[in-house]
Amino acid sequence: MKKNREKNWIKRAFGHTMSAMKSFFRWIKRSIFGGGKELDGFGKAEIESPSKLLRQAFLRKKTAVVALVTLAALFLFVFIAPLFVRLDVNYTDPLQQNVAPGYSQRKIPKKLQKNIADINGFSDFTVGVSQDGELFLWGNTKDRLKKTDLKKIPEKVRLDGVICAAAGLDHVIAITKKGEIIGWGDKSCGQYGFDPVLNALPMPQELKNGIDTQKVAALTCGYQTTALVTKDGKAYLWGNENAVKNLGDFQNQIGVKQVVFTNSAAVAVYQDGTFSTGKETLFHAAISSRNGRINELNAYLVGANVQKVAANNKCVALILQDGELIVAG
Repeated sequence: MKKNREKNWIKRAFGHTMSAMKSFFRWIKRSIFGGGKELDGFGKAEIESPSKLLRQAFLRKKTAVVALVTLAALFLFVFIAPLFVRLDVNYTDPLQQNVAPGYSQRKIPKKLQKNIADINGFSDFTVGVSQDGELFLWGNTKDRLKKTDLKKIPEKVRLDGVICAAAGLDHVIAITKKGEIIGWGDKSCGQYGFDPVLNALPMPQELKNGIDTQKVAALTCGYQTTALVTKDGKAYLWGNENAVKNLGDFQNQIGVKQVVFTNSAAVAVYQDGTFSTGKETLFHAAISSRNGRINELNAYLVGANVQKVAANNKCVALILQDGELIVAG
């Protein structure tokens, strides 16, 4: 009798366990694949799994579907696009270091827009001069590391007015209507040309007391450097020689028409139409709007008449007398 009772107890326990396991697996099945139609105490009713209800609710919301598709597209683009569009991870632009995103470079003052006499920019800010000699600055004018703000224009500049001004990497040079040459911003690398700084080319002595405004032809600033060209073709340069190695190559040159700066070099156009990079060989290959690729720029320009030059971070653009455009760098 005792053995029979034990066998019956084991059978009942085993039956209860199997029944519980079957119920558990049916619940798992309904949760994943959805429930079927089962009878309850009130008749037939359709029972759906939470996951199915969640999918249905999600698909009814168009914004959620669009967001999911966009996220998937971004994910695929990040991993697939580099296979076709190569990214140079070693590229850096020192002119944009420590510059926060923003729209300040597009905020051209309204008073200047229809009254422009001169406008100039090199880095992440721009200077403009109105026809009545008022100076305007916009863009990223603050340097928090050096604690300077270029919008703090010197009082003499405000009172006297200016004939021209130029923007460098971290400084501004302006020539007032009285002929005084004034700089502000950072000066630790000889940007103003006045203070003796190691490895900086000083401003020529003849400019320290100013210049006849009638003689000024062009004023340009670059990476901690400045170039002033007079109408009789004389060039004056000063600033950081560690940044611009060929800075002294054009100092006191005559017959100069224009001097501009790349990130690390000065280039010049002379009044006779020749183009010069000083003692440095900066450019070889170039692109011509007329003849396509140029393999040797210096040879191509022999006998050419260059009218104007413009430069940015790493390249120059030349306009020849016959309208041909050449881009090198």
